[in-house]
Amino acid sequence: MKERPLHISGIMKKILKKYKLLKEMRNCEVIIHWKDIFDEIIVKSTKPIKIKKDTLIVKVPDPLLAHSYTLHEEDFLKRIKEKFPESTIKRIKFKVGKL
Repeated sequence: MKERPLHISGIMKKILKKYKLLKEMRNCEVIIHWKDIFDEIIVKSTKPIKIKKDTLIVKVPDPLLAHSYTLHEEDFLKRIKEKFPESTIKRIKFKVGKL
């Protein structure tokens, strides 16, 4: 009996799962779509840089904003989860630096 050919998306999903890249890919979507998740004010004053383990590293231009955004970390995480429910980001670290 002949096997049905697999759709490319099914093949990619298997490869990503096998090499444990599916989680990283889903988390990277947050960085790619940052401007779609948050309003213009936040987008202009932040720059998501990378994901280290389950922590999203975001640059901000000054310490005051870093502190303010840290106080609202749960709100940021909630917005991310609303748009990307499969994201495994559990923490956001706001670092002061040039955007």
